[in-house]
Amino acid sequence: MGNKASIRTNFRPSGPSVRPSVRRPSASSAVRPNADIGNKDIHKGKQLLLEQVDASLLKEGEIATFVNWGNIKIGKIEKKGAVVTKITATLQLDNTDYKKTVKVTWLGDVKADAGKTIPVVTAEYDHIISKAIIGKDEDWKQFINFDSVHYKKMVGEPAIKNVKKGDIIQIQRKGYYIVDQPWCQKSELSGVETPLLLIAIPDGHTGKENEKAITAKAPAAASATSGSSGLDIYNQIEAQGTLVRELKTKDAKSQATKDAIAKLLELKKKYKEVTGSDHKPGSPPAGAPSPAAAPTASGFSGLDIYNQIDSQGNLVRELKGKDAKSQATKDAIAKLLELKKKYKEVTGSDHKPGSPPAGATAPAATPVAAPATSGSSGLDIYNQIDAQGNLVRELKTKDAKSQATKDAIAKLLELKKKYKEVTGSDHKPGNPPAGAPAPAAAPATSGSSSALDIYNHIDAQGNLVRELKTKDAKSQATKDAIVKLLELKKKYKEVTGSDHKPGSPPAGAPASAAAPASSGSSGLEIYNQIEAQGNLVRELKTKDAKSQATKDAIAKLLELKKKYKEVTGSDHKPGNPPAGATPPAATPVAAPATSGSSALDIYNQIDAQGNLVRELKGKDAKSQATKDAIAKLLELKKKYKEVTGSDHKPGNPPAPAAPAAPSVDEAALLKEIEAQGAAVRDAKAKDPKSQESADAINKLLALKANFKKVTGKDVPAPANAQSKKGKKK
Repeated sequence: MGNKASIRTNFRPSGPSVRPSVRRPSASSAVRPNADIGNKDIHKGKQLLLEQVDASLLKEGEIATFVNWGNIKIGKIEKKGAVVTKITATLQLDNTDYKKTVKVTWLGDVKADAGKTIPVVTAEYDHIISKAIIGKDEDWKQFINFDSVHYKKMVGEPAIKNVKKGDIIQIQRKGYYIVDQPWCQKSELSGVETPLLLIAIPDGHTGKENEKAITAKAPAAASATSGSSGLDIYNQIEAQGTLVRELKTKDAKSQATKDAIAKLLELKKKYKEVTGSDHKPGSPPAGAPSPAAAPTASGFSGLDIYNQIDSQGNLVRELKGKDAKSQATKDAIAKLLELKKKYKEVTGSDHKPGSPPAGATAPAATPVAAPATSGSSGLDIYNQIDAQGNLVRELKTKDAKSQATKDAIAKLLELKKKYKEVTGSDHKPGNPPAGAPAPAAAPATSGSSSALDIYNHIDAQGNLVRELKTKDAKSQATKDAIVKLLELKKKYKEVTGSDHKPGSPPAGAPASAAAPASSGSSGLEIYNQIEAQGNLVRELKTKDAKSQATKDAIAKLLELKKKYKEVTGSDHKPGNPPAGATPPAATPVAAPATSGSSALDIYNQIDAQGNLVRELKGKDAKSQATKDAIAKLLELKKKYKEVTGSDHKPGNPPAPAAPAAPSVDEAALLKEIEAQGAAVRDAKAKDPKSQESADAINKLLALKANFKKVTGKDVPAPANAQSKKGKKK
């Protein structure tokens, strides 16, 4: 046989048997649909095998046409419940009227070796991922289909004994299959017969569309009741689908999830029996009564259309995510517009998301009483959902399978459910619930608070972007974080009317004169960041001046200096921190205090060490170098607490000590720097790339930076440096 052939098989070995009287035991017929392939033998017998789908169409006393044989009159039909077990029939081959007869395919159940059927097994593969589009807050592992392959046992006619591995064949009324393993009468390994293994080739059809059942009579009479019943089942399917998704999020393999899925499939099957069509999300069955005949139920009808619009909107968004220009997307949009038009005809007003139609009784009195508390409560829950969503994304970045991540997801779903109970609509990112009471009375605080919240979100998101860029700048997580950051900045501009500027939070309505103090403080924070980043750049240059890490650190340093100039209005100058809002003459007096200076040094060392820890974690979080760096960081924080009496807080440098400033002993500082330089040279002589060398260099840089801060001048070159240069010349 060629690569393509048409065959008839029986997919139910336990199907009914037909006992006609037989004249010729076999005949030859062309292979269809391509007769050029050749002929095949058709084996007849007193007993035939039919599929249940064909057997259920036959009726006693009627004539049926058996394909490639002729007409047969059906006699007695025996059943066991709804399953046909045996049919007695009589050949009427002289009757050649095939116009109004039922056409059935069959197999001869004969004893001759040439006509014996062979065992066949088909494999049908389903989608490995059960959801087409997975949301950002969803774990793709929750949608793994653990039952993605289905096997069916069949029997096939002798004509398919000789197909070879890789042949593509068509089983009539079933579809196309590729031969994975040919039939073997006696296996070399087991010594027993091995079946023909076929793999179904997907073609976009279910495989059952050609298995036509008898349609019920009087469809017009049944539609009135089935429409109502179909709507009930449709609503049950929607609710059950929501439950299944929720259970899958918690535990996709749990018994509760499996039971919920089984019930969902049962409801869909029942829906098809009642309506005659498959369940389609967003397409509820049409009811029989016209909307004009029921004025009391028009509000409910409006609510139905409102829910349909929501479902159809979700479908449109899903299709746009796949292919915005596809025909399916255009059809879905057209249906959405039609539903909105219908909604306006029924309710008399345009459709507004989050505003379902009011009921028939006293619509004017209802909205006045409720929104004051519900709107406020809804806004609180909305903010909690945003915060919880950020936490979920952060935990997923660390470990998507951890228990903490699962607990956070469960809490997020619970908050969304609570939000819907309070507001009556699903949570939509970027669309907080609108409050009813006089919006003009509270813009000063609410706008400012909202802008401050967005400002803080931008800062947090910016930190997340930087962290993700350090790990993998091209990852999908980094791209998603950048998109969200840009969205937050756009939202900030909409709320405040100005672009977001780092270190310049939005001013509140009351006491705006107090704001400059914080901006000065922000300048000091950036100044400290520049100092720490400068130390890191010098350290990285010592290791490898041309490495990517060094280039990134330099880029960040330049960015910090640019940011410093935007905030303070002047260029960054080492050893000259920005002056605060208070008179600048009072500040230098407190600076030389040794305890304050020492605390600031430790603070800067902690910042530099923290950057080093993050860099090492990005390379290898479990390496010994990372562990040593973490140990040193903890030691510095402990030392910081001993000196200042409080824990280290990022972005909050220690305040200068009380003014009691003894003179600085430059000679002692230079002696300490000289000793540390000797220690650096010793460490480099042993191993210039060791952790000991890196620690010694860090300490030397910190001592030099401290000398410059205290004295306002650079460390002088050693006396022997000139003589060394002379010798080199």
